[in-house]
Order: sequence, then structure tokens, then C-alpha cells
Amino acid sequence: MIVIVMGVVGAGKTTVGSMLAAELGWQFADADDFHPPANVEKIRNGTALTDADRAPWLELLRKAVAGWSAANTNVVLACSALKSSYREKLKVGLEVRFAGPRRGVEALERLVLLVAAPIRTRDLRDFERLGIDYCCGGNAPTGS
Repeated sequence: MIVIVMGVVGAGKTTVGSMLAAELGWQFADADDFHPPANVEKIRNGTALTDADRAPWLELLRKAVAGWSAANTNVVLACSALKSSYREKLKVGLEVRFAGPRRGVEALERLVLLVAAPIRTRDLRDFERLGIDYCCGGNAPTGS
């Protein structure tokens, strides 16, 4: 199984994801490690990434997720996965699950006050809420 811990920059994906992987005895990966050098430089300079910037990064992630899935490797991946279109690219099989905030952007803003303003603003604008089909595999728990 691959669990993708998602959310905006500074939301704690890496912290939560690495703790979850350690608890489960699974492999941990951080999507930030898949960015090409040009993206890393933009991020370092406080420049928000565009969809075009993210395209090659998402393709590398898709290939990694597909490889883990084919090898039956249990992995927790920390990844922003801001847009549903990004999540669709990463959902390469039934064993891929997403975990992330379902609350409004206001709650997310409180989590990322220390992050560079241009990136934070872009991430919060681009963030698309996690639908029930992602967080629960299509089977909504009673009362949610």
C-alpha cells in the first residue's frame, strides 16, 4: 500500500509521514526529493511553482508510486498533491490512498504562518479539498 500524506507547504507532511512510516515499519519518501534542480532553486528563492514546473516532478512521482505498487512495497509518501488533477496522476492503483486535511483553507493558513508568503499564498489558492473518494476509498464512515 502507498499512503500519500498531503497538504500545503509547512503543514507537517514530512513530520507526520515519517512518524507514520516509522510506526508501521514502512519505507518513507519525501516528494520534495524528486524535484529537478530548477524547481529547488525556485523554491529556495521563494518563487511559487507553476503547473508546468510541476509536470516533470509529478511524472517522476507517478513512476515511483507505480514501481512501489508493482513491487508490493509499503510506502508513506509526503507530497503536497495540491490539486485533484495531481492526485489523479499519482493514483496508479487501488492500493494508493491519500491522507490530508478536509477542513477549510482558514485552518490550513494557521498551520503555515512561518512559510514564505508567496509560496504559501499560491499553495493555499491551489489547494483542492480532499474528496471522500480519496480519504476513505469511496466508503464514507458514518457521520462524516
